[in-house]
Amino acid sequence: MVQIKSKSRIVAKFVNQREPSISTLQKQSVFIWYDSYVLQQSWNSITYFLRLVFSWSLHIGKQHLWEKYTVNDGKTYTVFRETISDKEYGEKEVTLIIGFRLRLIGNSSLFHWLFQHLCVLDTPIWVGFPGFKTKFWMVEPDAKDYLGLYRYQGKDNAKKYAEYICAVLRPVSTDGSVWYKIEEKSFVTYTGDHKSGATSM
Repeated sequence: MVQIKSKSRIVAKFVNQREPSISTLQKQSVFIWYDSYVLQQSWNSITYFLRLVFSWSLHIGKQHLWEKYTVNDGKTYTVFRETISDKEYGEKEVTLIIGFRLRLIGNSSLFHWLFQHLCVLDTPIWVGFPGFKTKFWMVEPDAKDYLGLYRYQGKDNAKKYAEYICAVLRPVSTDGSVWYKIEEKSFVTYTGDHKSGATSM
């Protein structure tokens, strides 16, 4: 484990070439540190989130709730929440897929129920990134893997967000479970191809 100290001393960063194993967590106290870059990106997202809210540009969708999609890892996920932004960015649309498995809550039905109902509270730290249009919040019911399926405008915008949110997720996710992929397809095309029961993949 290497700690990188920020000159501002606001935070330090927990960095590891590999995520700590469960046995490592049991042997020592582990602190999750975020560097000034992550905090700055979070703050930028929060401020833009407020602009989206006050301009009535942010919505909770219901059209796709409980739909099932089989994605790149071969697993089938169910949509349990949908977030939509009306903001336009004028760039080519891509589809971003981000997957992870939470480290500490295991297979507890209660804790997963709580996570799925309370995770909306973290919306301000991600929804304000440039290019964001839609997010499907998804879960694989058996393994309790989670997936974010995003409609983004601008491949570079999607990559910047993916690298940020993966840095946030890794310390709280199981070893090697955090991944992302950018598909250069429109969201409608990707979801149409990967919807459970679709004839093409």
